Amino acid sequence: MTSGRRGFTLLEVMFVVVLIGIMATLVVSRIAPREPDGLISLNRYLSDARSEAMDRGPLILTVEDGSPVVLDGSLEPIDLRSELPDGSWRVVPERILFYRDGSCSPGRLTLKGAKGEESFLIAVTGRAYEAPR
Repeated sequence: MTSGRRGFTLLEVMFVVVLIGIMATLVVSRIAPREPDGLISLNRYLSDARSEAMDRGPLILTVEDGSPVVLDGSLEPIDLRSELPDGSWRVVPERILFYRDGSCSPGRLTLKGAKGEESFLIAVTGRAYEAPR
């Protein structure tokens, strides 16, 4: 007569879960970008600036010493949660305005960084797009 025990032991299930976790970690680490992508990072940054403008009122995006800075109405810098890739930034025109309704004045941001020169167009929606070369 057979004992009637069927299925997996707890130890076997735990071993499989750990093995899947290790494999998932290896796959994700290979897929994740090593350096932040300029367009993705810029869109996160602009989204944070738009959100702050909707809460606080009009804000100004400008470049000081090669780094983008968001200023409030009294021209005090605002610290945003997101970060941008390292490099030298330029903005044309010299200021992009973010309004309380979530829109902004259009412009162009250019980054000279590790990947060379990247240029982004800023639409009135506050979204960045890669500029044609």
